Amino acid sequence: MYSVAVDDQGIKFVSREAFPDLSNSGGAVAVALLLPAVQSARSAARRVQVTNNLKQIGLAIHNYAERNNGEFPKDILSADGKPLLSWRVAILPYLEQQALFNQFKLDEAWDGPTNSKLLEQMPSIFQVVNGSPPPAELANAGPLAAQTPHRTVLQGVATPDGMFAPGATTSIRTITDGTSNTLMVVEAAASVPWSMPADFQPQAGAELDALGGEGFPGGFLALLGDGSVRFINRAGLDPAKLKALLTKAGGEPVQP
Repeated sequence: MYSVAVDDQGIKFVSREAFPDLSNSGGAVAVALLLPAVQSARSAARRVQVTNNLKQIGLAIHNYAERNNGEFPKDILSADGKPLLSWRVAILPYLEQQALFNQFKLDEAWDGPTNSKLLEQMPSIFQVVNGSPPPAELANAGPLAAQTPHRTVLQGVATPDGMFAPGATTSIRTITDGTSNTLMVVEAAASVPWSMPADFQPQAGAELDALGGEGFPGGFLALLGDGSVRFINRAGLDPAKLKALLTKAGGEPVQP
C-alpha cells in the first residue's frame, strides 16, 4: 500500500511495503494525472511569495516616507540631476539591509566600478521567483544591463503621472486619485538590473502587454499606494481602467 502527496516540492510517495514499480503504465498514468496539481501548487506558492515580497516593499516605502517628510522614495540623483541609483537602493535601510546600503557610493552610477560589484548582493525580496523574464530594452543602458543575471521585475510605475514618474516627487498629498486607486509597484514583463534607475515605463497603449513578469495564469500582482497587494485579472481589463490605475492624479474614476 502506498499514498501520494502533492505539495510545492513535488510528488511524494509514502509506502509501507516495497516501493511500487512506476515503470508500468499504471504508475506513469498516475504521475501524469498528478502533474497539473503539482504545477498548480507551485504556482500558488510562488504567488504567495511574490505577494509577501510586495507587501514588505510597500511597508518599506511607507516607512521611508514617514522619515522623509511624507515624501515617497525616488531614484538617487547626481548633483546635476542625473539618475544614478534606483529607489530600490534608497529603501534598503527599511528592508533590514542597512549594511548593504552603506556599501553603495551614492554619487556613483549603478554600473560604476564600486556599485556594479554590489549587483550580486541583490536582496531576495527583489528576485524573480518564476523563470527568467527577458531584460527590458533600455536606451543607453550599456552592456551590463542585459548581461547581469541580478535583475528584477518588481518595478515602480514610472508612466507619466505615475508614482515614480521621472523628475517628480510623490507624497500622499499628490496622490489625489487616492492611494487605494493607484498602482505603485507592478510585475513588469521585462526585467531590469535591480539597482539601476529603471522602472515600468511602457509605450502608451502597450501597458497591459508590458505587465506580468512572473507569468501567473490570468493576471499579475501589483502593490497599491496604500500598501495593499492585489491580483489583477487580465480578462476583460479595460485599457482605460488600467491607465487610470497607473496615474496618481488623473482624476479618473476607478470602480473596485
